[in-house]
Amino acid sequence: MIKPFASVKNKLDFYEAINSSAELIESNNLANNILLKSSEKKFTFKGFCAVCNKFEEFIVDDQYSYIDSKGQWHPNWRERLECPECHMNNRQRLISTLIDQEIKKYPNKRLYLMEQVTPLYSWLKKSYPENLIIGSEYLENGVSGEISGGIRHENVESLSFEDNCFDLIVSNDVMEHVPNPLLGFQECARVLRPGGKFLMTIPFWTHQECSIVRARVSNLGLEKILPENYHGNPVSDKGSLVFTDFGWDVIASVENAGFGVVNADLYVNVQNGHIGEYQITISALKY
Repeated sequence: MIKPFASVKNKLDFYEAINSSAELIESNNLANNILLKSSEKKFTFKGFCAVCNKFEEFIVDDQYSYIDSKGQWHPNWRERLECPECHMNNRQRLISTLIDQEIKKYPNKRLYLMEQVTPLYSWLKKSYPENLIIGSEYLENGVSGEISGGIRHENVESLSFEDNCFDLIVSNDVMEHVPNPLLGFQECARVLRPGGKFLMTIPFWTHQECSIVRARVSNLGLEKILPENYHGNPVSDKGSLVFTDFGWDVIASVENAGFGVVNADLYVNVQNGHIGEYQITISALKY
């Protein structure tokens, strides 16, 4: 079972946690040693894939990587360490494990995933046919609840679901693309039953106290405040525009949307190939 090495709510506790965690130090040292020994910008790291239920050689390469001011190459550990069989990366494999743990802890959960045309959704549908698992994508000009070409459209700002109908909601790097994320958080709280859990990953700017709005939608239409930033979108070749760079005030935003206990959970796990840097997942319980 994978557990966080720390659960924090603010920037101060976060830095204290990452500076004192023996697990994180071990992970970082291992990653640095691998980079020192590697002569190429592509290598593998052997770890246990909880999705495939066996050890795999996770792939690390130069996709999304960068070179620092000293000329040192840094892979994107979060978006790589991809399993060659299920094709889930570090972040995706972690959230898959957390979902799996939730289902095994409390069988017959009703799940909503803000994704449908992904390996994660396919794996869950195949692995847990007895569970109600609904996935969706955001389709331009769609109506929430409408199905087009086998894909369900949902606008997280206005979900089509009834109140208190899900036990678990999972949002994998989605909320940064929502024009009004607070509305999205409120909708998640509405459709979760009391005691239900919301699991969310986002690109988290941990050095920022406050989130930065990059774009917004107003009566004037789409307003681009900062230079455009797009992320990959499985149902759109043009990608998805980033509206928000989230900082630590996201914890309060989720709480104010109707949740009780909200934490930023920090993970590393060498055996499962979650190395190189900590992974952050926001977990929120609805009272």
